[in-house]
Amino acid sequence: MKVDGDTLEYDHDSDEIIDRIYNVLSDPDSWQDLVVSFAEKYETLLTQSGSEDFQEISKTVQSRMGRLRPHFERFNSIFHSSSLDFMFADDHRREEEEHIPHLRVDASGRITEANQAAQSGFNIKVGEAIEAMPADADSLRALRSRLTQFSQGAAAEKQIAILPMYGLRGFPVIFSVTLAPRSGPGEPRSFLFRGLEIGWRDDVGQTVARVFQLTRAELEVFREIVQGRPIAEIASDRGRSPQTVRTQVRTLFDKTGLRSQIDIVRMYIAVSKFSQDQDIPGRLYTSNCRTEIIEVEPGRNIQVDIVGPDDGRPVLLFHGFITGGRFPLEVEQKLYAFGLKLITPFRPGYCRSTPADWTFEDYPDKIVQDAGAVLKHYGIERAVALGRFSGALYASAAVNAHKGILKGLIVVSGTPPTRTRRQLDAIKPEARIFAYSAKYFPQALPPLLWTFLQAVRKENARDFFDKWYSKPASDNRAAARSEVQKLLSSGWKNTLRHGTKAYMMDVRHTASDWSGFYTGLNKPILMIHGTQDPVSTLDQIEELVADFPKIRLETYEDAGQLLFFTHPDRLLKRIAEFFDEVSPSLARSQKP
Repeated sequence: MKVDGDTLEYDHDSDEIIDRIYNVLSDPDSWQDLVVSFAEKYETLLTQSGSEDFQEISKTVQSRMGRLRPHFERFNSIFHSSSLDFMFADDHRREEEEHIPHLRVDASGRITEANQAAQSGFNIKVGEAIEAMPADADSLRALRSRLTQFSQGAAAEKQIAILPMYGLRGFPVIFSVTLAPRSGPGEPRSFLFRGLEIGWRDDVGQTVARVFQLTRAELEVFREIVQGRPIAEIASDRGRSPQTVRTQVRTLFDKTGLRSQIDIVRMYIAVSKFSQDQDIPGRLYTSNCRTEIIEVEPGRNIQVDIVGPDDGRPVLLFHGFITGGRFPLEVEQKLYAFGLKLITPFRPGYCRSTPADWTFEDYPDKIVQDAGAVLKHYGIERAVALGRFSGALYASAAVNAHKGILKGLIVVSGTPPTRTRRQLDAIKPEARIFAYSAKYFPQALPPLLWTFLQAVRKENARDFFDKWYSKPASDNRAAARSEVQKLLSSGWKNTLRHGTKAYMMDVRHTASDWSGFYTGLNKPILMIHGTQDPVSTLDQIEELVADFPKIRLETYEDAGQLLFFTHPDRLLKRIAEFFDEVSPSLARSQKP
């Protein structure tokens, strides 16, 4: 075989890799064999190549892996045609059972069972009557009446009631009440209560407003009711009297033909069910993060996660490959303490953001346009951008494009522009094969993702992340926490919800030399980095800062990648201080 004029011996390594590509499809447990073979292939080719030039190396790798290309493409077709949801279904169900409060009530209205989430989050006690639940008296009286009807043989309904309850952490949770299935004839009736904190979706709200001709103020009250907030709180937040809000609620009832706040929630859920993705927006009851779906251009929506106080200083967060806008509860609470509100728009193809058919060259500019649409949607006039991991690229591009609004840039554990081969060679072995593929042979990324997902699915989550985040010790301890494992696992699912295209676009851009975005920046830049980061090593970051002295580097000793989980107090305090430095006069009043 000829490559660039050189005669090569028959490539037996490729035969072995081809066999293992197809073996993974029939035997997922063999994923490690494929990874090992492919890593060895890379090491052989790169050792033989003495070049430091990326284009020359890429040309060589593409040529010598020519026999592999059609097989990877065939694998990719199979990969894209299959649903990835099954890979995480069992984990999701276990997570839901553990974290969402649920309880059982017998026909007399007495609590007979309650899981730990219900007991610890709502002070629910087995043996008490439903009147002891933390809900308002009118709702409990209506619920008692409904339970009596069904206990006496009323016709069965899938859902018989909705009950807002107030948790010990201070925010409301909507409980769906359904008839429990009977295990046999003659078994007494019982009822299941299951918690779901409703997240707002802008498209559903706009549909309701259009159909019932609601004013903007009425739609805002509608939204507050859907999210379970009492009239007194709505009035207090808006600086209005409770009587004024009650008048708006009565107007809502008149326009919609509904009779109660519970009916409003029911209607919202019904409209959600029949919306484009047949999904009810919801989140784990333990989180104050709310999810919204906004339209950024006709026919294309993006998901936005918002966490922190309504009047918090807005921070536009650009997520990494497997990180979004969700954090452990302790981190969320600290956002309130430091007065910060994180607003995370998800790039196309992530989570519930509509995939976009953009070219590789246009991708960063389009992401920046979406960021502008989010800022406009929420009426944000001043904010800072925060890039986490690979999000550093898009955060810097956004600050360049929206100089009037974004007053500064913070990069936390950011992936630097790939400017030298040494950067890729220094990455920890587990992640290096992804970096090599992104730079030299992108066709290999979907099979590698498949193998990674198999590892997450097959291994105990703790064991897997213990290996992936084996160093430094601070990351290892953080990855051992169940809430962090759940965030990381769900992050992979959200990344690949619509296939691999979004991930591949991101990883290819991240593996390029995008340092030009730093060149044009005339805003303050703060880079926060762990000295023991095993992927974006400190020497890479220091080289970047040496070439761009406008970047202010602050390091955390003995810290790795997971700074939001390992150093939340120090990190959030510094972000708040930076915000005050670049925009000291901004009051805590901007409210998505």
